[in-house]
Amino acid sequence: MALIDSRYSSYIRNSFRLFLFASYVTLCNASTTVLQTSTQATITYTGADGTIEYDWLIPPAGSVNSLGILHVKPRLGNLAPTDIPLTPMAMPASVTTSVPANTPITFQSAQWSANAIGPLWILTYRAGTIQQNIYLQFTLAGRFLNVQITASQPILNGLNIGPWPASSNPRNIPVPYYPGNSPFYLQASNLFATAYYDWRSSNASWMDDSGQQSIYLPLTNKQLNAVQERIVVGVSANLVDLFPDMKNPASPYMSELAGRMVLDIWAYGFSSVATTLSKLSSHGLKDCVILLHNWQYYGYDNGLPAHVPANPSLGGDAALSNLVQIGQSLGCRFALHENYTDYYQDFPSFSFDSVALDSNGNSQLAWFNPTARVQANVTKPTQFLKYASQQSPIIKQTYKTDSAFIDVNSAPAPWFRADMDAKAAGAGQFASYMNASIELWRFARALYRGPVFGEGRNHAFWSGLLDGTEAQFGAGGVPTNLGGQAPLLVDFDLAKMHPFQINHGMGYYERWIGPGDDIQNTNSLDAYRMQELIYGHAPFLGGTLWSNPARMMVEQNLVGPVARRYGTQEATSVQYQFKGNWTDLNTASKGSTWNRVQVRYANGDVIVANGMAQPLIWQGYTLPANGWMATGNGLLAYTAQKNGVVVDYAETSDSIFANARNQSDLQLSGAMAQVTAGNFSQPVQGVFSFSLNWLVLDYADIETYDSFIQFVSPTSQNPEGIAFQCGHPPPYRNSAWQPGVVLTDNISCYLPGSVPDGNYQVSVGIYLPSTGERQILAGTNDGSNRFVVGTLTIAKGGSLTTFKPQAAASESPNPRLNSTGALIDFTTVRTDGMVSMVHDATGWTLRSYPTGRNVTIQIASSRIPQPPVSDLKCDSPTTAPSVVNLGNGYWQLQTKGAKSCHW
Repeated sequence: MALIDSRYSSYIRNSFRLFLFASYVTLCNASTTVLQTSTQATITYTGADGTIEYDWLIPPAGSVNSLGILHVKPRLGNLAPTDIPLTPMAMPASVTTSVPANTPITFQSAQWSANAIGPLWILTYRAGTIQQNIYLQFTLAGRFLNVQITASQPILNGLNIGPWPASSNPRNIPVPYYPGNSPFYLQASNLFATAYYDWRSSNASWMDDSGQQSIYLPLTNKQLNAVQERIVVGVSANLVDLFPDMKNPASPYMSELAGRMVLDIWAYGFSSVATTLSKLSSHGLKDCVILLHNWQYYGYDNGLPAHVPANPSLGGDAALSNLVQIGQSLGCRFALHENYTDYYQDFPSFSFDSVALDSNGNSQLAWFNPTARVQANVTKPTQFLKYASQQSPIIKQTYKTDSAFIDVNSAPAPWFRADMDAKAAGAGQFASYMNASIELWRFARALYRGPVFGEGRNHAFWSGLLDGTEAQFGAGGVPTNLGGQAPLLVDFDLAKMHPFQINHGMGYYERWIGPGDDIQNTNSLDAYRMQELIYGHAPFLGGTLWSNPARMMVEQNLVGPVARRYGTQEATSVQYQFKGNWTDLNTASKGSTWNRVQVRYANGDVIVANGMAQPLIWQGYTLPANGWMATGNGLLAYTAQKNGVVVDYAETSDSIFANARNQSDLQLSGAMAQVTAGNFSQPVQGVFSFSLNWLVLDYADIETYDSFIQFVSPTSQNPEGIAFQCGHPPPYRNSAWQPGVVLTDNISCYLPGSVPDGNYQVSVGIYLPSTGERQILAGTNDGSNRFVVGTLTIAKGGSLTTFKPQAAASESPNPRLNSTGALIDFTTVRTDGMVSMVHDATGWTLRSYPTGRNVTIQIASSRIPQPPVSDLKCDSPTTAPSVVNLGNGYWQLQTKGAKSCHW
């Protein structure tokens, strides 16, 4: 029996309880047996499901860079015994002060020691004149083998667990969000398998994406850290058994965040965002989460870690404080974007002492800001809390925010940006970055007394350590930017992330859509929303959609009620449709079929999603491609076909939402007005007149805006092609700016004598004078939020001008929209538009969209009795809404431009 040095003995006493592999199968009757000879160790799991024998054979005498061979011999259930070889290999030595580069590491001898933990082997190697021991400790956690590997001296630059598996025709299973290398299906043995490094028990600098190598890079003093790794090996007939447990505590904000819509805002100008939030509130926005990214003093991704004060060009501290207050008045959590991992040289207190170094002592580079053309360095992990402690308390005190968004840290895997500076604590170990990130989230959660949000992608590692991320793909073999093609393999997310934090959306739209796609594409947006629901995520609006009232109403009132119910519920059953039958994950994975899913939650709710092109008939409803349905006690929600039209519906005990998907309405959604031109004349040479007709589509604080009229030519030297402009202040006021009203603006323009003959595009727009930010109008957008109303032709030196109005844009019928504007019967409600009804202690509140026309709303009297006219309170600025008893079990309400009605 060999002696163990005191350093390693202490490690054994204190370390071997760090990792416990999760299994869905009860193992209380399982047993472990250990057999050892002078050349091998055999560790056998025996349980009700069969046995798994792990045989480790010592390296042959004189072999180079070898840690021996591991054979896995499962005998599970009615499966035939199989031998699955695993070949761990030690990598060559690196450059150190004592061993030349690439010196072979030659095996000398092996001895073993029995102890209470499991077989401990001491392998002796020689590298040049240096002799070192490598300790292998074998333990079982359930049916899975843990191999702890520790080197006595720092002369190895890593480990390679070799080709895994080396036989059995392995096929990778693309498990979305899976941490590290995703599991395999071994076709020859009809088993699933995994082998990976436990990231919580590693001294490595980083690990490769294949999951085979742990890499130890030289520190700046050319020394290495001693190898310390734990390899986890497992096989099972059940794929879910192989999912690792994140071992983190659950977020304390699960109940509060469940079902809350996240508005992810990058817009320009605090006052503009505040105006938009106020407009959205008139359409029912409430109880959301607001993440504001662009606000920092030096601009987005510049000057970090300096954040405060707020950027003056966006409105400064006063405007940002007002914006936060408006958001919170709607019951929304408000978080500002912070970043403490990217360190810019234009930071006023920049110091190279805060920059992480590579092995050669050079600064490590981080994000390059292509807009400002500034390069960030990597912040030392030891400096995260230092700078957060300087900035975050000021943010909290100045703007009264009640949540945080911490950029970068939650997006990568733990093995990210190790600092190689030999003088730094934890030098050369990715664990330093990992632990510093955890401390940063803990600090932010305590300071803001609210949830902490972050970037998604590898967020599975961090589940529960923060409170939510945008659930971007990119891990587990599912690439970014192919979100619409991602498998609906939801088990890992629902089992290992859903219980610990409330993730939202499916990632930033631009990182979800494929090449040439647009999230405005109805089918793509349906696919995105369907994935939100089947993966158990909270509703999300970002990009240009966050400010669109129609999109907001759909996301909040369609996804929100369902997500509130499943947000804190355990998924008790997941089934996939395979060859026409509903089956388990194992069968679906063997056939690589994960495009129709049915999830049941502990509260009895069931959600089914159709990711196939062919419609799915479920419970009498037709679910089109990217359709879905949710049912439960007091719940019915779906995106399904009604009379051949794809529609949306959600009903709970206290809410009803019906969306007839009127194509004309949605085509104009998000626009303040539709503008057209007419009545052109040229009273005298050099002067021409025309009219602009504004069809108001949505409420706005119009007095805060200004308008412009620009005449654009490709030959103009102006950067925007402006040949000349026609100054004209808008005559309309808030009292006149009401949805459905047409306002006519008569305009006279002077033609500068220097303007040559030719054709000039006439573009108009509305903007905020304080920021220059242009607003959305309905019509032909030239790409810069200027809207083309016609073409002005100048001839004969300006003595003759003619005008051709821009033809109204026509849109082809969209098969996923209600192109005829038909009245859709949802049983409880009939409508030709969009209607939301919410019940609380004060009664029912109804909102319809659009507000610019009389949306037909017929309500079943058996569900909601018709109120007396005297009880109906609507905020129409013009005509009182009408209520009619139709005599067929329905009563009809026409809102006539009201923002909301209450009874």
